Amino acid sequence: MKIGFTKMKILFVFIVFLFFSCQKDEKSGYFELGKNEIEMNYQETQCSDPWYELVILHQDRSKKAILKEYLDLKKIKYLDMVYDKASSDEVISCTACTCFTGSVFYIKIKDKSDNIEKLKEIGFKL
Repeated sequence: MKIGFTKMKILFVFIVFLFFSCQKDEKSGYFELGKNEIEMNYQETQCSDPWYELVILHQDRSKKAILKEYLDLKKIKYLDMVYDKASSDEVISCTACTCFTGSVFYIKIKDKSDNIEKLKEIGFKL
């Protein structure tokens, strides 16, 4: 059975649409930014975040407190931080370590290239 070119295009568009519809849109604009300030975000994973060892050690502490400890250890300075926990209808059912939980960390920092580069190295995005 041959599949026509038009049917293949429709199938391709459907697959692309399905892929992007499963991606969680990141919110932005949590902070009012002053001069020389920027906001970066990090999509939390099930268990492959660079600070995951601290999570295991301090299961009784909040995720925000654990990230703060990690950033202090890495000597990364920030002005403010928000942990936006995903609601139950936003969570994608995937339990692999690299899968996103749907929750996002937002961080406000001074616009200094060394801080930006350090945060990019651990997975934060502008």
